[in-house]
Amino acid sequence: MQRMNQATDPALKQHYQSELDVMKPTLQAMGLPIPDAAGGGGAHGHVSHCNTPSGQHPQQAGSPSAAASGSSLSDAPGMGTATQVAQALMKDLGLTKEQAAGLVGNLYHESGGMNPNINEGGALGAPRGVGGYGWAQWTGARQQAYLNFARQGGMDPGSAQANYAFLIHELTTSESSALSALKSSSTATDAATVFRTTYERAEVPADASRIAAANNILETLG
Repeated sequence: MQRMNQATDPALKQHYQSELDVMKPTLQAMGLPIPDAAGGGGAHGHVSHCNTPSGQHPQQAGSPSAAASGSSLSDAPGMGTATQVAQALMKDLGLTKEQAAGLVGNLYHESGGMNPNINEGGALGAPRGVGGYGWAQWTGARQQAYLNFARQGGMDPGSAQANYAFLIHELTTSESSALSALKSSSTATDAATVFRTTYERAEVPADASRIAAANNILETLG
């Protein structure tokens, strides 16, 4: 993160300092250094080419337990990682195995099988600035918020750790309504559809693919 200079606009400096104050517990929990001032954070955006509700500015915060869970995840794509993520979500968010499977079934579909550094269209590598990126295919302002969050936390944006931490961050702040809706579902099929409509807000539903992935993940959870 870059240190603010004396020529910085006072209001902007105060804005970034406020974000840093919120971020400090996460940095401390992860054993990372705390800078004098944080870089700017994003606000609104969308996932999978769809709009996010207006007026939301996610705080740069996180859960120590979620950070610990994310740091143990494999960056390798595949069903093994999907199962790990579902198990971590059950622990960190109190989800049932059906709810966790439905959520991760969406991520599996969006990311071509849990690739943490995948761009929309299938190209792997750094985000290109257009289209979706990561497990949830964060797009636009939400993608920028993700990149800011990862960098402020000292995480590689292309890692499973960063993907997981930001997922938890959104679901406990700006996207908490999606988490509430998810917790009302009772089957993996319902959970997959609910998460697609409330969190992914995808223009192309592709529910058959999301549901199939969700049920496959559910089987691995026993």
